[in-house]
Amino acid sequence: MPASKLKPETVTAICARLEEGDTLVGICKDMGLGRRTVYDWMGRDPAVAEQIRAAERLGEEAIEASLLEIADDGRNDWMEKQDGTVILNGENVQRSKLRIWTRMKLLAIKNPDKYGEKQTVKHDVTGNLAEQIRERRERAQRRDD
Repeated sequence: MPASKLKPETVTAICARLEEGDTLVGICKDMGLGRRTVYDWMGRDPAVAEQIRAAERLGEEAIEASLLEIADDGRNDWMEKQDGTVILNGENVQRSKLRIWTRMKLLAIKNPDKYGEKQTVKHDVTGNLAEQIRERRERAQRRDD
């Protein structure tokens, strides 16, 4: 199958949607493009690759904003029963939590340095490391003798 021709207006349209937080998969599906085609364009043209990456970074900010919107939207969190009592709509609250969690995981996958869980490794070496290694080797050799 021949590769699709790279058109600046197509790249601009893709970037506009990426900036809104849409996924490349969804954009390509709507536009009748294959993801591989877009990746091929990016591989052939560094300017296109940078334009798309910049749009994805802006899209991350749009996704961040959507997290707050979802969390702050309590319109359907409460419902009134037929007897007039108001109860928590647990299904809606759980759905909102799922929407937030999914977006947070997506951000962590796309940009783990910024959105991933921080893991710290602490090395606690006191004294002269070379001396410690020498002493351990000597002890091991004495055991072997």
